[in-house]
Amino acid sequence: MSTTNLDAKDESWWERECGARDVLRIAIPLVISTMSYTIMQFFDRLFLAWHSTSDLAAVVPAGVLSWTVLSLPLGVTMYATTFVAQYFGADAKNRIGAVIWQTIWIGLFALPFFVLIGFFGESFFRAVDHSDDLVWREATYFRILAMGSAASVISAGLGAFWTGRGDTITVMYVNMFGAALNVVIDYPLIFGMKLPLGMELAERGIAGAAIATTISLWVTAGIFIFLFLRRQHRQEFATLTHWKLDPIILKRMLRYGLPNGLQFALEGGAITVFVLIIAQISEQASAATALAFSINMIVFIPVLGLSFAITTLVGQQIGNGKPELASRATWTGLWLALSYTSVFAISYILAPNVFLSLHEAGAHDFQQVKDLAAFLLIFVAAYCLFDTIQIMFVAAIKGAGDTVFVVLFTMISSTSFVVGGFLIAEFFDSQGQVWAWWACLTGWIVVLSVAYFLRFRGGKWKSMKVIEPELV
Repeated sequence: MSTTNLDAKDESWWERECGARDVLRIAIPLVISTMSYTIMQFFDRLFLAWHSTSDLAAVVPAGVLSWTVLSLPLGVTMYATTFVAQYFGADAKNRIGAVIWQTIWIGLFALPFFVLIGFFGESFFRAVDHSDDLVWREATYFRILAMGSAASVISAGLGAFWTGRGDTITVMYVNMFGAALNVVIDYPLIFGMKLPLGMELAERGIAGAAIATTISLWVTAGIFIFLFLRRQHRQEFATLTHWKLDPIILKRMLRYGLPNGLQFALEGGAITVFVLIIAQISEQASAATALAFSINMIVFIPVLGLSFAITTLVGQQIGNGKPELASRATWTGLWLALSYTSVFAISYILAPNVFLSLHEAGAHDFQQVKDLAAFLLIFVAAYCLFDTIQIMFVAAIKGAGDTVFVVLFTMISSTSFVVGGFLIAEFFDSQGQVWAWWACLTGWIVVLSVAYFLRFRGGKWKSMKVIEPELV
């Protein structure tokens, strides 16, 4: 492998191959794209906070459970980005259309499962001993959101078609449109609205928020499908001729994608236990946790978008036989992400009310929630820095195909987090239990960041690939 691009001293950190310019070229549209999801969630929770703190307390447990159910098939289809990137880097474009079609089939097969499980939400929330009012709100949100879960799976797979090739602008525009649609219809569906000709849109509260999200998810998926089947793509990437199930590609995708999905499911399951336990402690604690999570999405989602760019660049360079450039892209992405995250970590400690005050309008019992959320932001400030580290390094090693290590370590660490939380919380009163669980959450993130850093530094990922060996 030529090292000209790696060793040239006249190239700056900005201009060199897989330097800051290359990373940001792919990352900025992905950051904006993932920020569109932040906007959807932010306005959902903002409007629900205005409507009722009970709605706000219910939306996080229901949303996290929905993510946990969704995460396994979503993780498989999201991993199509690595396949597309490596096929693209190896100049095997005729294989890309078949990869994306497998993700569409996975989403369609998962659709009845999602709809069915949506009707069991009420039984689940009752089983964890939530109040009747909270259970009704949680179950309503979860059931409606389940109807849009298959659209999330399909959109993730279709988005990989553009992301894996580095064309992140298209993904950005489609997701921005979906987010804008959600915001536009969110408020009238939650609060109701008078329509022309004497008609009226009924107030639906938390159900309206779920309906708005579900509609926007299916519209987004539909736009992706339309663009995927354009003539140019049909000719260059065989996006229509390879529409059938392909057992060989599907098996390879499941081999690497299932561990990716299992990682999401395990992490989501651990977070689900966390938020359900917090909701058992008190409704105020649940609402404060919802606020803290919602505020931290300002940091988490853009970093996640940047990590998608790292997965793409690592996949392309592995497919192109240049792992050292993949390593360079990872370190560049990490320093960019930490520079961004540090600003918010400091702000969470020094000026928490800047982030909390906007949610206060319309809520009569908000002061206790606000005070507790301000304290929880201290934990958020600590763990968001380590979360950035683990997100970036795990994106890099998964971009090469090192998914088995990730899922095994996630299994061990998430189990330790949950068990440790139960054991430590026993020594505290109700307020102390909230702090104890948040401390355990922060510790878990620290452990993940150290483990993935060491795995990345070990370098085993550099010799891995997910596509057929003869193509590299």
